Amino acid sequence: MPRLRTCANVSGRKAPPTANPPKNLGLLEPTIGRCAPALPPERVSYFSPPHRNTFHPFSRFMFSQLHAIWRLMRGQRLRYGVALACLVGATLLNYCVPLVGSATIDYAVAGKSVDASTPMLIALLLRAFGGAENLRGALWLAPVAMLLFSALSGLCSFLKGWQASLASDGIARRLKNQLYDHLNHLPARHHDRADTGDMVQRCTSDVETTRQFLATQVMEIGNAI
Repeated sequence: MPRLRTCANVSGRKAPPTANPPKNLGLLEPTIGRCAPALPPERVSYFSPPHRNTFHPFSRFMFSQLHAIWRLMRGQRLRYGVALACLVGATLLNYCVPLVGSATIDYAVAGKSVDASTPMLIALLLRAFGGAENLRGALWLAPVAMLLFSALSGLCSFLKGWQASLASDGIARRLKNQLYDHLNHLPARHHDRADTGDMVQRCTSDVETTRQFLATQVMEIGNAI
């Protein structure tokens, strides 16, 4: 039976000999006949459970994609901000159109009284009309208000599309200029080996697909949020 030796621990004291030496787990060598090598502090956690990243891979992927879109919108973020504000305005104005009909029918025609249970938007609309009694005497105000809200909503939608189109066209122009500059600085042997059709597709259809995404889908993302 091999002789067991004692090893000095970190504090300088001698550790008692072990009758059953640890098995070789692939990480440490056998300690029979010699002292076990001391593990550095950063490797002490070999036998502890591995650290698990709580950040979901799909969330990391979505964050990276949103970050790429944010970097791509550099120089056109103000236009996208105006387009997003117009989108919010168009949504609110579209929501006000049926509220005018509901306020007219329930409070002006049916005579329902305004109390604490009345929705705030309907109360504001009735106050803008001068009250339910005034609206009952001038019912023509309701269709005029509905037409006005619809027209303003259409104007906001037009401004949203206009600003988003200007922004996406500016980004596509910058991408084309960057691609042109990059291709001009490539060595000649690269153009001899590269597929010409693939390069043309990258510079035309792929840029156009990116432009359409920035013009429409970015606004749809804002509408969904």
